[in-house]
Amino acid sequence: MRLSADPRSILGTLAVVVTIALSSPGVRAVRADERVLQGSSTRSLVLMLPALQALAALRGRDYVDSRDIETLVPRVLGHRIELAPGVADLREVLADAMVRPMETLARSTMRRR
Repeated sequence: MRLSADPRSILGTLAVVVTIALSSPGVRAVRADERVLQGSSTRSLVLMLPALQALAALRGRDYVDSRDIETLVPRVLGHRIELAPGVADLREVLADAMVRPMETLARSTMRRR
């Protein structure tokens, strides 16, 4: 199975790059969030690409798109994250932590005029 991009999705277009580029900045951002007591390590992303490919295949596609990333990131990172008391929504914490790394990644892929 090849890992290609869904042209309809900016995240899908950058699936491989996102996984690699966000691994370190994304994990650091999660660890730095005050709602997180214990963050995950970058080692938790070792199998992200094969997992993304497998999920896309299960969903009948030969490309990874943003839905696959959104589905797997909480599962891949979340098993090692311990949230602070009173914080219940891991997805919200992850989404908030990924904003800056995603913006940085998006800017780095834009063509300069």
